[in-house]
Amino acid sequence: MLQHRKWLMSKDKSGVFLVGSYCQQGYDKRKTYPAILNIHGGPKTIYSYVYYHEMQVWANAGYIVMFANPARL
Repeated sequence: MLQHRKWLMSKDKSGVFLVGSYCQQGYDKRKTYPAILNIHGGPKTIYSYVYYHEMQVWANAGYIVMFANPARL
């Protein structure tokens, strides 16, 4: 089953932005879930709106999958 991606952006005190998205299969706030944080090393390419099969496999296995593009703007 294809999982919907949700986008997020955050900035830390030193000015580094974390731009990325996450996907999950269902969610119950009363439960805990294993998570995978996949950070792209860059600098030539970034995670974007394209399909990434590995993220879908992990989400369908029950993980909350977060993938991010750290950048200093």
